[in-house]
Amino acid sequence: KAPAPTTPVHPLLSPLTFLLGTWSGTGEGSYPTTDSFRYREELKFGQTGGPFLTFTQRTWSIPANQAMHTESGFIRVFTNGTENWYEMIVSDPTGSAQAYSGTLSGDGKKIEWETTGVAKTAHAKEVNSLKRVWEVSSDSTGRNRLSYEISMAAVGQPLTFHLKALLFSDSVRTIDPNSILVDVREAEDYTREHIPNAINIPLGAFIAGKRGPEENGIKAGDLDRPITIYCGSGLHFIFYHFVGLC
Repeated sequence: KAPAPTTPVHPLLSPLTFLLGTWSGTGEGSYPTTDSFRYREELKFGQTGGPFLTFTQRTWSIPANQAMHTESGFIRVFTNGTENWYEMIVSDPTGSAQAYSGTLSGDGKKIEWETTGVAKTAHAKEVNSLKRVWEVSSDSTGRNRLSYEISMAAVGQPLTFHLKALLFSDSVRTIDPNSILVDVREAEDYTREHIPNAINIPLGAFIAGKRGPEENGIKAGDLDRPITIYCGSGLHFIFYHFVGLC
């Protein structure tokens, strides 16, 4: 079967092509009016040949794997020939739609979005403003990762941290939402940066297997869950049962 034809990317989108594709990973959230929570996420950016990107986002709770938030929208690019403007519209099933203005910074792979307006249906919760920061970088193997943080002013609260996540391009396997995530790098690397909710068991200790479950930071009640392992040479996900750690 012949591959589907590729739609050429509009020239105005060239500064944003680093976003294209599917990103997946895990995140965590909190807000003064809710309990903290963890989630698995899939974020897709696409294009149809016009001067805009499409995107859809879905999340599932960890560890229950129940559907949570979803949203979709468009990113538009305008230019006067020497300067670009970035605008985004986002809508979600809670009855809210937000318009954003964006600023590209750093090496051109970081975007900061701030709302210029929020519309809501008659029975939607009060949302006054949001700020989103997206940044794409590469690890030591050249794999791309997208990190983001979202702050929100809503239901009487000032602009406050709400969500953060670390996602990886679709060339990396999706993390099993029910698995225990283990970072086998050295403690120094783990402290500098790690996937949310991962525990650190340096490779030497992991292979030796001389520590008990509690010493490894894994509760005895979780012994029947799979384990997802990642290291500094890339996110190669391997699924084990806990037997090898005991």
